[in-house]
Amino acid sequence: MEGFSWESMIEDKFTIDDIDINAVAKFKSLAIERIPLINTENDTLKLIDRLQLITDNKFKKAAVLLFAKDTQRFYLQARIRIGKFLSASDIQTSDIIEGNIFEQVFKTLDVLKTKYLLSTISYEGIVRKETLEYPYEALREAILNAIIHREYFTTSEIQIRVFNDKLVILNEAKLPKEITVDNLKESHPSKPYNKLIAEIFYKAGLIESWGRGTQRIVEECEKANLPIPKFEYKDGTFYVIFFKRDSENVNVTVNVTVNVTENVTENREILIIKLITDNEYITTSEIAKKLNVVRRTISRDIENLKAKGILTRVGIKGGYWKINKKGARE
Repeated sequence: MEGFSWESMIEDKFTIDDIDINAVAKFKSLAIERIPLINTENDTLKLIDRLQLITDNKFKKAAVLLFAKDTQRFYLQARIRIGKFLSASDIQTSDIIEGNIFEQVFKTLDVLKTKYLLSTISYEGIVRKETLEYPYEALREAILNAIIHREYFTTSEIQIRVFNDKLVILNEAKLPKEITVDNLKESHPSKPYNKLIAEIFYKAGLIESWGRGTQRIVEECEKANLPIPKFEYKDGTFYVIFFKRDSENVNVTVNVTVNVTENVTENREILIIKLITDNEYITTSEIAKKLNVVRRTISRDIENLKAKGILTRVGIKGGYWKINKKGARE
């Protein structure tokens, strides 16, 4: 029950003088679309009460996490630690991200982008484009997920471990009994651990809807042609593991004719053609497994190839694929 959740408990030592007016102003600017008249509320105490962060004229712990001038004075563990690892035990450099949990989202993304991750530079005409090695939106969703669902009463911090070939975000959390890690890649019920915090982040426009964050992580990585992130839950800790592009898939040589490539614009579609050329009886599930994406993505790509007139399915159960324009050179 929410009334007994840690975030909804009273923090007796926290007063109106501990509120960061700039944090409140930042929230108001973010929430204007979902709370249209919020800018007319100039009484900070009334606003925080309206957000259900006050009980009997006392502030809840969620208010401290969201709007405190010095959140770590009350809860030292409410911070994010980032580390660059050369191996599982050999750390090269680290940073600690503090401040209220609104600040932590933006600070963490900025530190990752400027210090820990590489960006590829390209140009669209004269416009310079930077592409982060892991999709920015996917990282943002994973960080938001960790902040919203973590157990703040424990002494642990959110950790982000950056390796040469992967990036791991982990936090102590409780996964609802009715949800498994496999469910997280598909549509699943919304069960935010910290409902008050989740509601404030929703009103601020930082999350689109409850229960969609993990799906967006998968979708953003698929769009970037990266492997599907791995979700793990063990010993009370939730892990999101991002992987760099699979070198085996990247190095696949696909020799397709001009007749085919002129209608195939996505790298994954080209890989599908290659796999079907090698084995016309390959199943959609087998293709998904080889390309490390979910089955529905491959089904969508195949429908695109059919619509372009490149691919035809001959038969149903026990059938095979036919490439209408020769897809590979001998």
